[in-house]
Amino acid sequence: MKAIVYEAVSFPAYAVCHFVNGDPLNNTLDNLEMIDWEVQLHTDIITEGCHFVDIVFGDDEFFSNRPVFGLPCTCVEATIYIERD
Repeated sequence: MKAIVYEAVSFPAYAVCHFVNGDPLNNTLDNLEMIDWEVQLHTDIITEGCHFVDIVFGDDEFFSNRPVFGLPCTCVEATIYIERD
């Protein structure tokens, strides 16, 4: 099967390293919000009968009032890829 774009979201730039490498975040509240977002994302994908493939982070930073979790901050685009059954 071929991976397709599921969604593109504004992902806080400060959390990319933690998300990719598992490095700890200084703010545990942000860490919990990121975990909640990731669990909900995977739940939504599975509920739709799809399989998670990958998240690809962009290089360009921008300010967003509505990142996927947390308060307004500098973000990067995160493109989520899935495969359909």
